[in-house]
Amino acid sequence: AMARVASKGPAGSTSKGQEKLKKKKKKKTVSPVEAASTRNDGQIYLSQLPFSVSEEVLRKDFEKFGEVSRFFFHRNASNKPAGTACLFYKDPAVADKVLLLDGIDYKGRAIRVRRRQPRKPSAGKQQAPQFKPRGAKRKAPAPTQDGSGLSGPQKEELKDQSEGKKKKKVQKKL
Repeated sequence: AMARVASKGPAGSTSKGQEKLKKKKKKKTVSPVEAASTRNDGQIYLSQLPFSVSEEVLRKDFEKFGEVSRFFFHRNASNKPAGTACLFYKDPAVADKVLLLDGIDYKGRAIRVRRRQPRKPSAGKQQAPQFKPRGAKRKAPAPTQDGSGLSGPQKEELKDQSEGKKKKKVQKKL
């Protein structure tokens, strides 16, 4: 058993609290770049695929290299092949080998094999437009030729309203 020696000051030895801090600092931190690469290691994006290839045939052909955990065969709006697909291999080493197939002739067409890029955050949660509080001044309309700033229909509405007020005043007097 080891005996602990208590230090009587800052004579070069460390206290318990400092030892704990050193242990915490020694934990390996993963940079965002490393984290992204580990998440997407087995993900492959295929493009320029022949339109005649079916989903089943493509999956069979690429499962020869290794176990595929997920497979997405893209189709257009009319449910016809779009010529692209995404593969997710369980083993990242297999994905690295499949990347070497870039530019190979597959069923009469040179296909592109790339590492799948991570998805960008969606802009689905946009903030609602901020409204001005009550009493906030509005911008003045641009002046028109007569200088009033009102368009033709707006002028007519204003005339009609003012004429209605005049009639009401006359009726009150009678």
